[in-house]
Amino acid sequence: MDTGNCALAMDVPPCPTKKPTNSDRSHDIDPKAVASLIKAKIFVQPVVGIVCGSGFSNLEASLRDLIRINYADLGLPQATVAGHKSWFAFGYVGEQYVCMQVGRLHPYEHNMDTFFCASPILVMAELGIRNLILTNATGAINFAYRTGDFMVMKDHIFLPGLAGNSPLVGINPCQTEFSNQRFVPGNHYEKKLNWALIEYAKKNGIRVHEGTYVMQGGPEYETAAELKYLRSVGADNVGMSVCHETIVAKYMKMRVIGLSMITNDLHEDKDISTLCHTEVKNAADENAEAAVNLIKEAVRIIVVSQ
Repeated sequence: MDTGNCALAMDVPPCPTKKPTNSDRSHDIDPKAVASLIKAKIFVQPVVGIVCGSGFSNLEASLRDLIRINYADLGLPQATVAGHKSWFAFGYVGEQYVCMQVGRLHPYEHNMDTFFCASPILVMAELGIRNLILTNATGAINFAYRTGDFMVMKDHIFLPGLAGNSPLVGINPCQTEFSNQRFVPGNHYEKKLNWALIEYAKKNGIRVHEGTYVMQGGPEYETAAELKYLRSVGADNVGMSVCHETIVAKYMKMRVIGLSMITNDLHEDKDISTLCHTEVKNAADENAEAAVNLIKEAVRIIVVSQ
């Protein structure tokens, strides 16, 4: 039988292709070089980095004295997920100068290379940023969560990392500035800042939970059986980003707040067969104002707590 032709029927899609995986941990991105290019275009030291996940791209509109620097001008790849742009945005949130990554690099877009996809965090670290706010759109696993709620991360379950796709794989700790000890996981997320953000939300009528986030690899959504399993191990919501960025940020001694928007209810007793990214974007748009207000407060409290 001829097996050379993948498409044996008209309704069968062509076989996907993948780019070769680069085993060199430095890849094509030099964080110091990228940071140098950025420093030539901005004139204020950013104090907070923000990664704008799905549903949080409207944050850019809240910046004062906005400066955009396109990924293409820095030698970075373009974001491909709908709703994600491909640039860094710099400007003021209140009185604080921030760096926004407006367009995330998801591991499933880049052969599950979590180090490569976290390289913008290394760029922020080279810019002198020591405070990081990570955002994303997620599905609710906890039955108490509903669409339009938010969740601050108290902990995470990093499934790709447990499977061997940690961004730190291949890094020799003896060849870094932190060579005195190996990276030891601790409290990845700032508990006191979580509490302060929850208190703000309560006073302003925004539903915010504190819970455990789980990252799966994607790009496909979870099955009913997978959702049941994830709930059984203590996960409250699920997405396809953040954890690898958190790991790299903590390795670089940054303080991290993780904030999720709940954009759909992923309960196995519901029909989730029609779930799509458009639904995620629509839910995010409906809650954009609350998202902006939460991030503004997160920027304030992460700076004043230093």
